Amino acid sequence: MARIAERPPIVIGVDLGNASCRMAPWRNVNSHSPTPDTMGFRSCPAVVARDHEEGGWLAGASALEVAYRDGVELFDHLKDGILQERGANARKTAVQRLLSKLKFDLQAECAARVIDAVLSVPYSYTLKQRRALRNACSLAGLPVAGLINEPEAAVLGYRIDEQIEEGSERILVFDAGATRCTASVVRLSKQGAYIDIELLSEAHAVTEEGEPVGGDRIDARLLEMFERGRLQIPPLPSTEEQAAGDQMDPVEYERWLRQQLRRVLREARHQLSGETSFEFSVPWAEESLGRLALDQLERWASFDTEITAAIQMAVQGARDRDAPNGLRNDQIDRVLITGALNGSPLIRRLVDHFPHVEPCEDGFEEYAVAYGAARCAAILTGRCEGVVFRPRETPAFGIRTGIDTFDKVIPENAPPGFKAKKVYTLPNRYADRMVLEVCQGFSRRFQDELSLGAKELPLQFPEGAGKGTYLEREIHVEMDLADTRLLVTVTDRT
Repeated sequence: MARIAERPPIVIGVDLGNASCRMAPWRNVNSHSPTPDTMGFRSCPAVVARDHEEGGWLAGASALEVAYRDGVELFDHLKDGILQERGANARKTAVQRLLSKLKFDLQAECAARVIDAVLSVPYSYTLKQRRALRNACSLAGLPVAGLINEPEAAVLGYRIDEQIEEGSERILVFDAGATRCTASVVRLSKQGAYIDIELLSEAHAVTEEGEPVGGDRIDARLLEMFERGRLQIPPLPSTEEQAAGDQMDPVEYERWLRQQLRRVLREARHQLSGETSFEFSVPWAEESLGRLALDQLERWASFDTEITAAIQMAVQGARDRDAPNGLRNDQIDRVLITGALNGSPLIRRLVDHFPHVEPCEDGFEEYAVAYGAARCAAILTGRCEGVVFRPRETPAFGIRTGIDTFDKVIPENAPPGFKAKKVYTLPNRYADRMVLEVCQGFSRRFQDELSLGAKELPLQFPEGAGKGTYLEREIHVEMDLADTRLLVTVTDRT
């Protein structure tokens, strides 16, 4: 076996999800091939657990097995929780261990060595989250060429830029994953070899209680229906029945049963693609079959209203020069779907009414973001000729200027130490104070979760000014991006 240093180099894309982590290689770097190597794709559950028996850490399926068997703490939902206050250092270590495992497995399968990687992240990731992810990659021995936002990676993964000659397209990227369903509208612009992908709007599907909608929420509904006896699935045996057989500890057996129940429900839901019903075996009743029907999904685990509202909010909130008041469905040039949950007709049908939904085969929607990140790595490192592209790695910073508008002061991809200044003119403003809300983001549409806080500015009146006097205020906003901190100075120079 060749040593790592003697193996051919590859660049990869990494899609760190809340349920699964995926890596896609981009090989043939010397021939500048634009085709990703589908055979080297790696995926595993995005979970990590401590192994108290052997010491150290376990990642992926083995971590799940140990967690359900021994009841040890399981680190999951790593993408959302990388900066959670509780166990922050342990979660960063968990991300590092997961990436190390995937890198090792991928290098062994491809007989190659990873020399550069691009990781996909949500648009909502803050500077601190992006920095924490980069640090975890460094500790995992994974060289990072850059970060790319997930909708941008989807556009590159579907290779939409190769399907247009010049000009621009408005694209709806609909991502349905384990924890949330997100609709993003982006504008792809192409001029010669140069391409640019700009976010116009983004919205998340949430319930009336404000909880995100995703595969986990659907599985929770199915589990609830099972416990009510509404599903055609053999009931779980009692721990007393098992204990009589003396096969394993009752507590351990109950954990195993719950794990198997969640697994078969998830697999059955995933298999309901193009089928009206699906039958499956269950480990706790080998002589019986379970059955899940599509109409049961539609009746008990459908979130059509919430997901449709998010899609329409993203479309109507997308504003550009030709549509200052938002877009209509017929102004969306094409729809891209990503995320494993989109394999189900229950979700995918919600975008079928758009003029053009990009076709995908063999479950490509699950891998599109990882492939797009791999293609971005090839572009950034000069291994993909004919394309010039720079992802928006860091957000813009600015001021909220309306109910849902955001004015950029510091642009995207600004380096540390970047300073910018903007002057706002406010005619006839007679209030004694003014509140400016500082935000970050990639589009010009304001979202509450992207607010960085408000800054109150006392306003002074020039001598002799009264209510009948025409007054034009000048508010000077200065921003200084210092590493991961943003310094804001606001002065009234009326």
